[in-house]
Amino acid sequence: MGEAGVLKGKKFAFEDEKDSNPSTYPILNDGIYSGRGVIKDGNIITSGTCPWMAKMTGHQDGTAELTRMLIDAIKDPIF
Repeated sequence: MGEAGVLKGKKFAFEDEKDSNPSTYPILNDGIYSGRGVIKDGNIITSGTCPWMAKMTGHQDGTAELTRMLIDAIKDPIF
C-alpha cells in the first residue's frame, strides 16, 4: 500500500511507532501513524498487529476487529 501512495495523508495502524525511526519504514512516511489497533480512514482500513506479530510481541491480534470493519465497509460502502 505504501509504495502505491495509498497511505498518503491517511491514518494507518502499524505495530511500531514508525516516526521514532522513519528510515526503517520509508514507505510509511506519507501516512499518519495512528497506533497499533485497527484504524479506518475513508476507504483505507489497516490493522497494526497481525497474528504473527501478536505472538511475537504479546500485543492483541487485530484480525477479528479488522474483519468486522471490512464486513461493515462492504455492507455500507462509502465510495
